[in-house]
Amino acid sequence: MGRASARPYSTVAVGERHRLPPSALENYDQAFRDFEPYAALLGAEVDIDEVGTILDVGGGNGAFVDRLLAKYPAAQAWLVDDAPQMIARNVPHDRKQTMCASVFDLELRLPEPRFDLITVNVLLHHLVDDSPMETRERVVECLALLRDRLQTGGVMAIYEQFYDSFVPGIDPGELIFGITRLRAAAPLLRALGFATAGIGVAFRSRRGWLELFAEAGLRVSVEQTLHLDRLRLSRLGLGAYPIGAHLWLLRPA
Repeated sequence: MGRASARPYSTVAVGERHRLPPSALENYDQAFRDFEPYAALLGAEVDIDEVGTILDVGGGNGAFVDRLLAKYPAAQAWLVDDAPQMIARNVPHDRKQTMCASVFDLELRLPEPRFDLITVNVLLHHLVDDSPMETRERVVECLALLRDRLQTGGVMAIYEQFYDSFVPGIDPGELIFGITRLRAAAPLLRALGFATAGIGVAFRSRRGWLELFAEAGLRVSVEQTLHLDRLRLSRLGLGAYPIGAHLWLLRPA
């Protein structure tokens, strides 16, 4: 199956307009050192006889992949992240290699090996472009690129947030994308806690994620709800409920 898009989307091509600011990266660095879902993610039984190679995409400070290496003592791991300050915070490990690069540059920067397990934690909703359609294309392209890097029999594990709607015709993810893209309102939104203000964030419904997986040539082998948010009036105003996070284990279709 061919890739979803031929338009390049390298770190250089995107430039700074879609990058998270240092303050947001600092917050994520702290949050993902002891990220609550890690226990459930590590407990997921990946149906592979032996995990020998792991790729952690957007792995940040390495806290998760280090735990994977402890779980799979014979595995070699590669961590890829496009933020130099996050790469620098990785603890050295004799079975881990780190690379400061965009996922879209992987084929050039890391042509080999192929991987038994590819993990993508809360990254996909940050792959934004100038419009919802272009953003959708970028996410599908990312998934297709990673699909092609799976070893025969390999698994892609994706942990992502979902925003379902209880109002027909309303897509909370598109509303949030539009609001967080408003650069004029970015200072106010950041003060209210929106780390992606002025940049954009692309949440999707559960059905929306499943559609993207299928479009990228992936099928779901396991789906597990790991978290459901409590009811919040602010989210009800967007027509969003339920909201939570899923773990999907995916294989090439």
